[in-house]
Amino acid sequence: MNILLIFPKVRNYHPELKKERDVLGKLFGEAVSLTLPQVAGATPKKYGVTIVDENYERINMNQKVDLVGITCLTMAAQRAYDLADTFRARGIPVVLGGNHPSALPEEAKQHADSVVIGEAELTWPQLLHDFENGNLQPFYQSEGVIPPESIPEPRRDLLKRKYYTDGLLIRRGCPNQCEFCTITSIYNQNFRSTQNVLNEICHISAKTIFIYDQNLTWNMPYTTSLLQELQKCQKRWLVNGTVNILAKDDDLLRRAKEAGIFYWYILKFQSCFFF
Repeated sequence: MNILLIFPKVRNYHPELKKERDVLGKLFGEAVSLTLPQVAGATPKKYGVTIVDENYERINMNQKVDLVGITCLTMAAQRAYDLADTFRARGIPVVLGGNHPSALPEEAKQHADSVVIGEAELTWPQLLHDFENGNLQPFYQSEGVIPPESIPEPRRDLLKRKYYTDGLLIRRGCPNQCEFCTITSIYNQNFRSTQNVLNEICHISAKTIFIYDQNLTWNMPYTTSLLQELQKCQKRWLVNGTVNILAKDDDLLRRAKEAGIFYWYILKFQSCFFF
């Protein structure tokens, strides 16, 4: 069975940019999205998987595939729905997942044969099993929290584009409870072990890595331990942190610099930033 995974075109991600292929647009687009590589990592090896990021490559709408999976942010929802409708009109089943379908699964279901709600590590393999056996369900949602050690390493080998900045995700959730944010409502807050993180870093060839965690300063014992390990990696890091910690802890900043962190995205205390 051949599976096509699509990250749809995101238009006007930075509305201040006048031209779609502006230099800044290219720069902001250099960081890799781990969503589809992680889905591919959770896919049983007996299936063939192709990843297409429409922001950098064209989708071959005529290629022969058995199932299409589309991840969907709200700002790309209409494009995702258009793609889904096109494939389904050709008789190819479509699965929608990601933040927007997780928040509005009934809406997404109008354009898909099935919708994955929330994290997919446990539900995606079950969905594929059901699909192969002609028993695809309309919705799939994990009943429990995904153990961090159960999150497979992303299939970076399936990415055709070479990125200047790679990405690393240690923890998906956030301890804050901002009512406007999807992070706490969809994702768990558990940490991966530092050894598990280091094992993945060993397979990342890029010298510059963005740690996508929403807030690397909310659990300081873990961060302190992590910084000691990152210092051995000889990489450059971009990370997120809150001003209430960073403005007061000079020792943390020193240790972060020694570990190779050269850029902090500053978050207001009790707020979230989603990259």
